[in-house]
Amino acid sequence: MNIYGNNFTYDNIPASQYNVMLCSFEPPQETRETAIVRTPLRGETGPYRDVPNYYGVKYTDVLKFDAGLIKCDGSPFTDSERREIVAWLTGPMSPAWLVIDDEDHRDIQYHALCVGYSEYWPDSRLRGLLFSFECDAPYGYSPEEMTEFQATPDAPAVFTIQNTSDERRLDTYPIVELKASATGIVTLKNSAYPEDIMELSMKKSQQLIIDNQMGLIEDQLDMFDYATDTNLKWLRLAFGENILTVTGSAAGCIRCRYIRKVGI
Repeated sequence: MNIYGNNFTYDNIPASQYNVMLCSFEPPQETRETAIVRTPLRGETGPYRDVPNYYGVKYTDVLKFDAGLIKCDGSPFTDSERREIVAWLTGPMSPAWLVIDDEDHRDIQYHALCVGYSEYWPDSRLRGLLFSFECDAPYGYSPEEMTEFQATPDAPAVFTIQNTSDERRLDTYPIVELKASATGIVTLKNSAYPEDIMELSMKKSQQLIIDNQMGLIEDQLDMFDYATDTNLKWLRLAFGENILTVTGSAAGCIRCRYIRKVGI
């Protein structure tokens, strides 16, 4: 499966910097494969159980695709151009963001890693470069959405976040950035899960980056202690409307990407 587009950005570098565009070296297929293939997780059947218990589903693979490149003016690649492009696309050691400037990929981004490279020589000249990509999931994501807030002891921050994920039965765990303006307790509460209140003990001017998906809290000053400075509750967003309340003396933002099951 190939992707198409006049311009794209990978690892924060635009393809226009190398005067290349996306293409395919074979006729377009009438159908497109996707990675939305799921396997049910079910129990065993037996003499007294004709209908198995269902425990959920899992995706069978991650999203994979090819990116063919030609020069925008149709000329062959020079040795130095080939070297620069291969170094660019095979540089990341873990998935990086791939953003395609094309109507078919509007508002969808891919977290992908280049895992293969080949060349296209139709007339004894290097006319094309073909790269194989593998994503970290069976789907793409929305562009990152950021919601800023500022809370004081007298005026908690109250705001709404709409979770628009296509995975509607699963929660989204955002990234939270916080900077305390005074020493004290900062709390984060979501109306969708009122019993799960995140409590953080912060010092004045301390800055935290909280990865709720991975359960990690980064402190640039290396002062944060999991044993005493948090109740180990994590912020999660249900599908749809989430009303968040932040109390204490802190400002910051919440960053989210939502699953998109369509695109490539």
